[in-house]
Amino acid sequence: MKKKASLLAVLCFFAATFARVVTAQDIPNVAGTWHITIHNFGNTPRPPGQPQARWVLEQDGTKIKGIGGERFNLEGTLTGRILRVEVTDPKNSAMHNQVHATVGSDSIDGAVRMGRDEYIWQASRHPASERASPTKQQTTQEPK
Repeated sequence: MKKKASLLAVLCFFAATFARVVTAQDIPNVAGTWHITIHNFGNTPRPPGQPQARWVLEQDGTKIKGIGGERFNLEGTLTGRILRVEVTDPKNSAMHNQVHATVGSDSIDGAVRMGRDEYIWQASRHPASERASPTKQQTTQEPK
């Protein structure tokens, strides 16, 4: 019995020693202004390189919220580098789009599900968007 207790104590010690502790440094900073492009297999409504929408995100730890375009509400979470966002329209309660993407330093790449359809979704950080601390609110203007 003592042997099992000693073995368990040693295992717990190693688990605690080598376990990775998640810190604020491990959470990507997505606060700021992002240019959004949705690839609809040749039906992209703007020339390449021109964003289709603008998102302004606020971050509180792993919780994300913001505004997409002029009227869409954005709420989501970060799990590691995985961003999940629910896009809703306050004027159309039936609209619920989901974005599932991977966060890079100045880009986010993934997919958006719109109803039954799914499209490639990309975001690039607005060049003038400063990297605020994740808890700082962002106030930005529309790019000129």
